[in-house]
Amino acid sequence: TLKDLEACFLTYHSLYTPVGDAPSQAPVVTYPNEIDGIPRISLPVYGLSSYKFRGSLWTSSSGKDNQLVNSLLQAADNWLRLLQVHHPDYLFFSR
Repeated sequence: TLKDLEACFLTYHSLYTPVGDAPSQAPVVTYPNEIDGIPRISLPVYGLSSYKFRGSLWTSSSGKDNQLVNSLLQAADNWLRLLQVHHPDYLFFSR
């Protein structure tokens, strides 16, 4: 049911250009089309937190999606711990 699909996501995106040999994925710029004329930038996600997320309903059975989700969850946790940031939204989502 739709109730089973109910979930919220908190995503973390890089807003800087890495220096040196740091791995990065460049932002993707989508140029305006004739309809709205508004350029858009897609920022790659590097971390994720979720609330009411049921992986079995959202990810494929191949396991790759589940592995990606787990990697993003761990990256968000690692980043906040590294910076010693108190992030109330993250704490709410991760309980």
